[in-house]
Amino acid sequence: MLKTKQPSIHPGPGCGFCKHFMDDPENMEAELPGIGILGSMYGSTRGDSGFCRITSRFMSARDFCQSFEPKPSLPPT
Repeated sequence: MLKTKQPSIHPGPGCGFCKHFMDDPENMEAELPGIGILGSMYGSTRGDSGFCRITSRFMSARDFCQSFEPKPSLPPT
């Protein structure tokens, strides 16, 4: 009998909504000098990826980990 991979159930909001997720190109270059040389920090090379300050890994904004903490809400304009 063949086993098929079960679809993963997303346990909550993605990394893009986490306060530890850094995806701003200028902040990434400031914290990781020279990172821009690896590809386009503003273009499709990076896509929705960013850097997790907790795991020290590049992650997709759609990924999720147990260190998730929501970003602080912005005040209404």
